[in-house]
Amino acid sequence: MNIFNFTKYRDVITADIDNNALIHGYQGKLALAAGCSKSYFSQMLSSNVQLTPEHGAGLVNFWKLNEDESEYFLVLLLLERSSSRSLTLMLERKLKILKIKNIRFKRTIKSDFGSDPEKMLKYYSSWLYPAIHVAVSIPDLQTVSKLVAYLGIAPEIINRVLGELQSLGLVAEAGGRFSMINKNIHTSEDSPMSALNHANFRQKTILEIQQGKNEGIHYTGVHSLSFEDCVRVQEFLVESVSKIRAIITPSKEEELVCFSIDFYPLRS
Repeated sequence: MNIFNFTKYRDVITADIDNNALIHGYQGKLALAAGCSKSYFSQMLSSNVQLTPEHGAGLVNFWKLNEDESEYFLVLLLLERSSSRSLTLMLERKLKILKIKNIRFKRTIKSDFGSDPEKMLKYYSSWLYPAIHVAVSIPDLQTVSKLVAYLGIAPEIINRVLGELQSLGLVAEAGGRFSMINKNIHTSEDSPMSALNHANFRQKTILEIQQGKNEGIHYTGVHSLSFEDCVRVQEFLVESVSKIRAIITPSKEEELVCFSIDFYPLRS
């Protein structure tokens, strides 16, 4: 359950109850965690009776929410309790900031590297490692000569990267042809390796633009927009990327591409 998709705190509670419908007496457990009676909790769900911030604190502790999730839920609660226009505006702004901050791509695929820092550092040290790793999944790019012609990289560099990918257990060689072994290479968004990977491919993209290559799509724009529309744009991008990945995953290996998106506030 993604708490940042909700705009009412009661809806969070109702969704949690629905998700745990098979647990006998779950609603009572929530009431106990909140520190109120079962009857009061039931009234809150079906009428205008409000939980207090103290009740909310009990629930976020019960759910073991992280700091941002806890704050988001408590701000939802305070927002519904607010009778002041100025306070309401402040709370609505806080919700939007928290929502923008926590729009993320969900990574559910385990990495074949596990958490080996040395392997990860080598793999993310240059865009060439992930590029060549994926390139050899394409039948027409499984030899050194083909990779040299396709990527425009010197053969000694291609050979070195392939050898290191073999030592990492990511590429296999047979009869002069290379093939991909492990596909699931992912790192968490808060990892320094993730930042390094983003930087490597954006530097490669800048080089492509400077060389005047026009086969891809590049867009850069500086805009001002409302907090609400900022959230809408980020949600649209996340949804679009998910749809695109659903196309990419089963697609036949024929072309090697770089797919990246940048959208972020310029505030310091």
